[in-house]
Amino acid sequence: MIPTNSNSSSPRDNNTVSQSTSLDYSTQTTEKILDMVSPILWFSIALVGTFGIIGNILNLIVYVKLGFSETIHVSYAAMVISDIGCILTAMWFGMACFSAIVQFLLADYRIHTDWCALAGLTGAWPHNAFSRTTALFTAWISLERCLGVMYPTRVKLLITSKVTKVLILIIYIAGLGPLSLVYVHSRVVTIFDPLSNYSTLLFYYNAKNELPHNVLDNGVNLHSISNS
Repeated sequence: MIPTNSNSSSPRDNNTVSQSTSLDYSTQTTEKILDMVSPILWFSIALVGTFGIIGNILNLIVYVKLGFSETIHVSYAAMVISDIGCILTAMWFGMACFSAIVQFLLADYRIHTDWCALAGLTGAWPHNAFSRTTALFTAWISLERCLGVMYPTRVKLLITSKVTKVLILIIYIAGLGPLSLVYVHSRVVTIFDPLSNYSTLLFYYNAKNELPHNVLDNGVNLHSISNS
């Protein structure tokens, strides 16, 4: 009878361990690279965003001085406001995800969160909404200019000041409205662990507002360290 070694592992187990080790090493390498490039990303977002805000504010001042007797000026001003919101939310996303400023500000309150998840909830989603609104304004202004070229004598009869205001309101509702529905169906659940003395904040944004089985796929895990 040939004795067998109960401590020996199968090739399949060795392959699984090797893949797990390789995955851990790859994850650590990615995190190191992200830590190195994060300051560059935040500086680039802040620099470009600052110039964008200054340019939009100057444009808005110009349209205000020109007056809103022309409907195209009203549309341009509305698009500028939407674009400012797009830039501000992008800058907030970059600051919360790629900068240590938010961490330092909340460190005094002994709060630790998943910064990129928080940035996505409060920055990425609003940024997408404002981007959609700006795109709708771009399409509307292009149509208005096209009608002005094709029907120069009739365009003022078709596109009046009242029509422009109504369309601007519709565009804002169409662009920003879906964002409010997302937050309406969201909720935050607090779970306190007395052994480790910290609270876990789980943000759920599924449509039925139910506790998902997989937190990583359906919810965002926000850890809030409680005061000792």
